[in-house]
Amino acid sequence: MEPLTKRLGKALYRPFLLTFSEPIIMLVTLYLSVIYIVLFTFLDGYTYIFSEIHGTSQGVTGLCFIGIIIGLFGASALVPYIGAKAKKELKRLRDAGEPERLKPEFRLIFAMFGAPAIPISLFWMGWTSDSSISIWSPLAASVLFGYGILTIFISSYQYIVSCEDDRL
Repeated sequence: MEPLTKRLGKALYRPFLLTFSEPIIMLVTLYLSVIYIVLFTFLDGYTYIFSEIHGTSQGVTGLCFIGIIIGLFGASALVPYIGAKAKKELKRLRDAGEPERLKPEFRLIFAMFGAPAIPISLFWMGWTSDSSISIWSPLAASVLFGYGILTIFISSYQYIVSCEDDRL
């Protein structure tokens, strides 16, 4: 077993090495930065949309975040499906005599389901945030937003971990 100082040193320089030696890691990192900006801007807009436009109290505005939570649970419900696909792919690799390691791109399948949900939900939320439109429409958009955010985060972080090269 390696000493703690050596393991710690390796763990501290590895993210910088990956970031600058793998351009895709830099692009995924920039994409996640944009997603975080959109997330926090979206959360900041809740007070304006639900308190100012729809006239809800502070407590009801806080309850409106349940829409995002429902979307997160919806995305979480798909995790076993993605896990089953990964097991099936590993079995196929084993039967073919190939190394039992999934390609990093396999981890991005989950993002393909959720990435379109983010711009759709933002457009939906912006288009229906009017006092003449029911409060349920922006709440439904927030469900889709929560779903899209979690699928992006899960698959992106799994992809980054999968990109780790054995030489590191």
